[in-house]
Amino acid sequence: LSWGKAAAAVVLAADSIIADAAATALGNRVRSGERGEMESALRAIVSLPAVTGGLVICPKLLAVRGEIELVDLGGGPGRRIPEGNKLENIW
Repeated sequence: LSWGKAAAAVVLAADSIIADAAATALGNRVRSGERGEMESALRAIVSLPAVTGGLVICPKLLAVRGEIELVDLGGGPGRRIPEGNKLENIW
């Protein structure tokens, strides 16, 4: 059950139970889908000791933080986003 406006919330953690609970919490923290709120929600979730990364998608924004690798699937097979473009948040 989600009380937030996120279309999707994904969390990476060493334990699947923690990842599931943290993803639910992440989705629930995003109430308006605004950039600052998404950034704040990700910062809080990724600060948990067992969490290594998070991604949240709202209708017009995508935000990512931590150890998540984004891959450009539209530019050909396996084309990765350049190493120098690792950002704390991508909007």
